[in-house]
Amino acid sequence: MKEEDMIRVGLETISSHIHNLQVMKETANFVQTRIRDLLNRSDALEKQKATYNEYFLSCLKDYLALKDKLYSVQQNVRKLYVRVNQVFYILYPNFSSMFYMFGIFLILTLVPADMWVLVVVPGDIVLAVERMY
Repeated sequence: MKEEDMIRVGLETISSHIHNLQVMKETANFVQTRIRDLLNRSDALEKQKATYNEYFLSCLKDYLALKDKLYSVQQNVRKLYVRVNQVFYILYPNFSSMFYMFGIFLILTLVPADMWVLVVVPGDIVLAVERMY
């Protein structure tokens, strides 16, 4: 083989290696970009997960607060029921207390939920009931 042919083959080999290195560099850049995108998505998903966790905890706190409020209102209504029965029985022992409680139930049902209902019992006794759902 002539010296010129050997130089030409050597240059072609070097050119081929350079081309392969350029392709590898482009592939490495693409992979690096893809990894960067995946890391950014992962960070975004972590932030979104944290936001959803905070929202869930907030909803849970609101639920527990409402549950406590509802329990408190239920206790107050039970106390009111007992008190009204006692007062009504003292004032009107001939009538059934269930008739009076049906009247209170009817009033509580007809009044909007965000209002206070004042039930005036004969004998100047005023009872306040907060209607809650």
